[in-house]
Amino acid sequence: MNDEVNAGTPDDPQAPSETVPASPQPPGVPAMPSSPPVVQGVVARPHQSTWPTVVGICLLVYGSLNALGGFCGIVGTFFVGALGDISAGQPGAPDMTVADMMPASPIVMAVMSLVMGSIAGLLIVSSTGLLRRRSWCLKALMVYAVAKIVVGGSWTIYQGFKQVSMINEMVDAQAGQGGAPPQAFMSSITALSIGFGFLYQVAVPVFVLIWFMRTKIRDEVMGWD
Repeated sequence: MNDEVNAGTPDDPQAPSETVPASPQPPGVPAMPSSPPVVQGVVARPHQSTWPTVVGICLLVYGSLNALGGFCGIVGTFFVGALGDISAGQPGAPDMTVADMMPASPIVMAVMSLVMGSIAGLLIVSSTGLLRRRSWCLKALMVYAVAKIVVGGSWTIYQGFKQVSMINEMVDAQAGQGGAPPQAFMSSITALSIGFGFLYQVAVPVFVLIWFMRTKIRDEVMGWD
């Protein structure tokens, strides 16, 4: 390289400077560029978190299963009346049909299945927005969580108490036959089923509330389109 560097004297900066030759470039070594190279057509993108994909897929699967359950509940209520008397052939048992074993009338059961299916549909829409990283999914998920806890939890508790009442009536009716199970045992089994049913109804919406109420998560979602 033929470049030269002018260096002034340390005592007199205004004095004429003498030329100091620049250090020569070793042979075979390419010259270092003054600025980093620019690659045309490549744009650096910020790192995206992966939790929306994982949580979105899990919620989508859960919502689809709940929607399928709601549909089956609606269809099933129309076939309840055709099942006939389930107490036939059981001496001492009261006359009872499948409809009598249900915690509510078939119409009420169909309506509740429709409501629960609609809540599941809201979760499907919300999880789709989460997968697409849309900011509106935050409010939709909050509405889903509150509706699921209030409606699903209340309906599960109501069904449980109705089942306990029906089981007690059946045990009392068969008490004289000597083959009835202990009432306390049946009540305990029913209480466990109520507890597991309630946990199934509220576990996911409670997770949604806790997860999306975190400041870091909420701010990230609000920053989406």
